[in-house]
Amino acid sequence: MSEILVPYTQFEASDLAQQLSEVVQSNVELLEQRNLHGVVARYGGIISLAEVMVEKGQWDHLIENPWQFAVMNEKGNVTGAASIYPNLPLRKLHLPLPPKFANRFLSDQFTYARPNISAWTKSGEEVVLMEAYQRMVAMSTAPVSNVYMPHESPWTIEPTRSPREIHEVIALAGLTKIATRRFDDGESKTAIPPRSTLYAKLNGKWITAHGKQKELRNGQSIRGWDIGQNEDNEFDGIEIDTG
Repeated sequence: MSEILVPYTQFEASDLAQQLSEVVQSNVELLEQRNLHGVVARYGGIISLAEVMVEKGQWDHLIENPWQFAVMNEKGNVTGAASIYPNLPLRKLHLPLPPKFANRFLSDQFTYARPNISAWTKSGEEVVLMEAYQRMVAMSTAPVSNVYMPHESPWTIEPTRSPREIHEVIALAGLTKIATRRFDDGESKTAIPPRSTLYAKLNGKWITAHGKQKELRNGQSIRGWDIGQNEDNEFDGIEIDTG
């Protein structure tokens, strides 16, 4: 099988832009289900803009913030893209508000949720998508990695409206379901984030969603015996979001 994750820097910008554009244009519905509107905007329109975005991705990859990869299938064709953002902040919102209005009293900062990993492929490439996530988890947790820090946890979020198989792929890649809420991952400061499930590679073996979130907030990774409800109905401080 060909390499799953190939850095943007290993392509001619015009060639990669054309391939990504073709994949995006034929998978707009799936990408929008996954709240990847930015991907559609960058690569699904005019090809000159897609080329500019690939060139930016090549520069970002060189400075390792973020790392940008094309996702390749077993035939060696570009079937999507992936990224690792070492310092992308993550907050859980307590109310269905645009993130710019959610101050520290209306949100929780997950300080130890780093780095962010994200990948997308065209429909029908779920096995490749799983392998892309597995590879990024391994890269993010290797002690020799430039993005590895003790007590930190690679994470991703996936909208609840995404196809079930996408959620299954992420879980099979070795990421644990943390909680389902609204999260601010920096995608937009003015749009209310969709309800999403947060997944992360934890260091501890918590038995409740409350404990899992505790690790992401303060880096604590011992086994948690905290009293709480299950993942779908946990009590974790103020939570009024019913939308």
